[in-house]
Amino acid sequence: PVPLPVDPARTTIITASDGDEEVRSAVRAVVDAVRAGTRLDRIAVLHASPAPYARLAHEQLHAAGIRTNGAAVVPLAARMAGRTLLELLALPEGGFRRQDVFAWLSAGPTLHEGRWAPVTAWERLSREAAVVAGRRDWDEHLSQLTLEQLARADKAAADDEEPEWVVEQARTLAERAGELRRFVLRVIDDLTAASATSRRWSEHAAWAQGWLTDVLGRAARRDAWPDDERKAAERVELALARLGALDAVEGPVGLDVFARTLAVELEADLGRVGRFGDGVLVGSVEMGIGLDLDLVVVLGLAEGSFPGTVRDDSLLPDGERAACGGELSLRADRVERQHRQLLGALAGADQQRLCVPRGDLRRSVERVPSRWVLDLAMALAPTDVVLWGSDLLHAQAPWVQHIASFDFGLRTMAQPATAQEHRLRRLLATGGSLADGSLAHTDDERTAAGAAMIAARRSSAFTRFDGNLAGLTVPSPVDTITSPTRLERWASCPHAYLVQDLLRATPVENPEEELTITPLEKGSLIHKILEDFITAVLQGPAAARPAPAHPWSAAHHRLIEEIGGRHCDHWEAQGLTGRPIFWTRDRRRIVADLHAFLLHDDIHRAAHGTSPVAAELGFGFDGEGEAVGIELPDRRVLHFRGRADRLDLGTDGTLHVVDYKTGKLSDSYAAITDDDPVARGTKLQLPVYGLAARAHLGQPGARVRAEYWFVTRRGEFKRRGYEVTDPSLERTRTTLGVMVSSIDDGVFPPHPDANKSTSPWVSCAVCDPDGLGTVELRSQWERKRHDPAMARYAQLAEPLDDGVPA
Repeated sequence: PVPLPVDPARTTIITASDGDEEVRSAVRAVVDAVRAGTRLDRIAVLHASPAPYARLAHEQLHAAGIRTNGAAVVPLAARMAGRTLLELLALPEGGFRRQDVFAWLSAGPTLHEGRWAPVTAWERLSREAAVVAGRRDWDEHLSQLTLEQLARADKAAADDEEPEWVVEQARTLAERAGELRRFVLRVIDDLTAASATSRRWSEHAAWAQGWLTDVLGRAARRDAWPDDERKAAERVELALARLGALDAVEGPVGLDVFARTLAVELEADLGRVGRFGDGVLVGSVEMGIGLDLDLVVVLGLAEGSFPGTVRDDSLLPDGERAACGGELSLRADRVERQHRQLLGALAGADQQRLCVPRGDLRRSVERVPSRWVLDLAMALAPTDVVLWGSDLLHAQAPWVQHIASFDFGLRTMAQPATAQEHRLRRLLATGGSLADGSLAHTDDERTAAGAAMIAARRSSAFTRFDGNLAGLTVPSPVDTITSPTRLERWASCPHAYLVQDLLRATPVENPEEELTITPLEKGSLIHKILEDFITAVLQGPAAARPAPAHPWSAAHHRLIEEIGGRHCDHWEAQGLTGRPIFWTRDRRRIVADLHAFLLHDDIHRAAHGTSPVAAELGFGFDGEGEAVGIELPDRRVLHFRGRADRLDLGTDGTLHVVDYKTGKLSDSYAAITDDDPVARGTKLQLPVYGLAARAHLGQPGARVRAEYWFVTRRGEFKRRGYEVTDPSLERTRTTLGVMVSSIDDGVFPPHPDANKSTSPWVSCAVCDPDGLGTVELRSQWERKRHDPAMARYAQLAEPLDDGVPA
């Protein structure tokens, strides 16, 4: 039997809610000991397993302003120089994917031709060029983008009305796109050549050292680096030198063998942080053996971590080890070694803190106290009893402390250890609550700001934290020319309008994440094909145009297929069509939809006696028609610009305005009724396009029929629209009046869809940026919709049932 080096006077067992709270309790114990006069070099914080305790202990002690020393928690492979080198060597394995290339370029302060590389600008350009992976993508797509930017610069330079900055911007983007192309192609070609043949270890090492110097610079450029990163870069260079000496051991090897060996070398070389004796020792339990300490704190004393799970060695199992007559230690003996290491570390300390996690919030599992902690607990108990795990977790004794949660630990600790704990304790000292907002009256500015935000969002008032910008200067739609689509975005979700249209912040869409052509790009492609087709027909001989009662000819079918093929090729060259395996299918469907479009158009033209007279009818743009003005109820005039996809003229003089839609007929279009033709402001295009058609033909009193036409099989080629009349225009004016006045008043609340608050699909990237749903945001909407500042929009967006006061 081994004597247990514990007694109630110097040993405390702490059960914490999870590993994070274990570490926080350990830091508080260290701070209390230092306040009592204990020197830092007489304290050790030991962990049973490195993950997650090693990094957490260092970070929390540093947050408390306490110096540490011990085993490093970040291997060389995760340091700047090691990460840069290993990610460079891993690029061929991933096919030079865009995300891999920029992960490598972002690993450190990358140099290009002796100056800092514009990595952020390069990333945006590669995304715009729709680069996914492979040398062909980097070559052709960036070349295409370079040519487009040069053409844009030449066009702007020829236009006297274009400002000079437009020309300079286009030329700068073209230069950077070409620079990125040359840089990445050099990397690809060099790595491909290095992988093609086997080379000596010294040649691989010299090649890797050259790239490290080329990308991160020589040692003289590292003076501004943090000390840890500078020392890590030196150790990486030493590792390369060691690998270069393997020529005497092994002949030429491939680059993949060199890369794997280097990864193992850098992953194993953790090194140390700090100097022994300077600050609190943080390390494994084994490091505490034989030390004379005043306080030792042991973390992670739970089954599965201490003792850890023993697994036999697949290369040299215990059966083979036993045949060596005791010369090799058995894996099964590791448990007993860990036990003795724990007892040895505890024996040299005057005060002991043994921390037991009750659970692991990272994996949402419960933890069982270590068998050795139970042995120590039974030694501390005054009577000869047997303790089980549940007994320890509920024990009431002077040598046991239970920390049920972070909140409990914060309220019951003797002294805060970190600045965060000081701020939260000061917040709690006010005695208020977040519900009534009284916690915001603390004298700590940072805490008060956070408490004020939480209290405001939990209240029923429409505040600045909910999108209330009253009193601030907000650009009014009447001060400039706007578009129906922009105001439709405000009607659907004012907060999305604020973020995307006023603040110009849009979601990032990475081309590598798109397996198929996106709905937006598919819509643009089909719109462009149909525009060019109708334009070609209108510009051709009048005799070749079909009469209302005649179908499109076979020549027209060949024409639309030829135009479609040309544009599909262009979209594909730009990398906008997704993966080739899916694009082959999608392209066939698009071509089939084009022919079906003509067949359905034959039926509609024959039924209504119409013929096309314009495609992409523009208004409000320079050189095109006048902007459409709509007088609001307050006598101000709101001007619109846009492009109507198609204008037909009927034999009875009726104007038929068509707006193409390439999706399916969603429920939102069912909201279009005779009483509400603009669907609460979310469908403004038809009345605006109708007025533009009247102005285009100079017939202000002409009869207008405006429709959304779903021009794909997915939309079943259905139409949804109405006749633009004085009553429908009056309802449009009334709705626009509410919208514009609300924008002027700074009303920009989030408006999540009630039916999609728990949907796996993200309907609004602004309301649901993380894709976890909008349940809480929807509850916030319900609480605040009755605030007078928000009530007008709420009643417009979601009218209350009859009998309920607005």
